[in-house]
Amino acid sequence: MARSKFIREANARELSLKLNPRTWYLLVENTH
Repeated sequence: MARSKFIREANARELSLKLNPRTWYLLVENTH
């Protein structure tokens, strides 16, 4: 169950990356 949740979150992250790479880039930059 935890694994499926992790996969779901990973898929959501990948989808977000495809939909709005600029936001993802800014998020990564702020993390570092």
